[in-house]
Amino acid sequence: MKREEHFEVGDTGQLHVVTASSDIVLKSGEPGTIDVVIEGGESAINLFDIAHVGDLVSIRLRKEGARRWLQPKTSIEVTLPPDSDVEIKTASGDVFGSVDTRDLDVATASGDVRFGDIAQHAKIKAASGDVSVGVVSGDLFCVSASGDFRADTVTGELSVSTASGDISVGEAEGRTVAKSASGDTRIGRFSGPSLNVKSMSGDVIVGLAPGMLIDADIATVSGSLRNDVSPSDVEPTMPAKLRIKTMSGDVVLR
Repeated sequence: MKREEHFEVGDTGQLHVVTASSDIVLKSGEPGTIDVVIEGGESAINLFDIAHVGDLVSIRLRKEGARRWLQPKTSIEVTLPPDSDVEIKTASGDVFGSVDTRDLDVATASGDVRFGDIAQHAKIKAASGDVSVGVVSGDLFCVSASGDFRADTVTGELSVSTASGDISVGEAEGRTVAKSASGDTRIGRFSGPSLNVKSMSGDVIVGLAPGMLIDADIATVSGSLRNDVSPSDVEPTMPAKLRIKTMSGDVVLR
């Protein structure tokens, strides 16, 4: 069964979603409107309260629904304007967004999180799910227990912590902290003021932007260290601190 709602908002909107086990899909729509579609059993979809105030649309599973969540799993699809603010809390559902957001705040226990570009800031918590984002034009903070993390570009501060997942960043332009117990850490191009990587058994591979003046402190107990940085004609003018520590992983600079 399907429940559909349509709301008029400004050029950009705000979306708050609180649910238990629903998968959530966000799609890019036209400025000025937010459309909500909830699919599932009739009793399940009617356990959601949907409210609209100004530019804000909130979707919330009522407490009695969370306590007796025995109905078939529901799915929530929201079409909203680009550059909207999004806040989502779900226990076990996946969260996928093909819309570029402004501020993003997502917390899920066991679901995957995948989003496109983020115009300002992002905060993501996922216990066992994978996390993937595009270009973040601000700060990004992510905590994941066993999932992998991937970002194309982060222009602001980046802080990523995962227990057993891999960390992969195409380009990091700000202060960067990456912590992983057993996963590998790969940063394609680093050009920020400081990089701090800690890993127990994962490998660390970092590509350095030309023209960097590095203050390095690199330590590995049983792994190897290899410097593959090519000579550059660019005068070193960008000071950066590099702190990399791993127990048994290899460290490669490029």
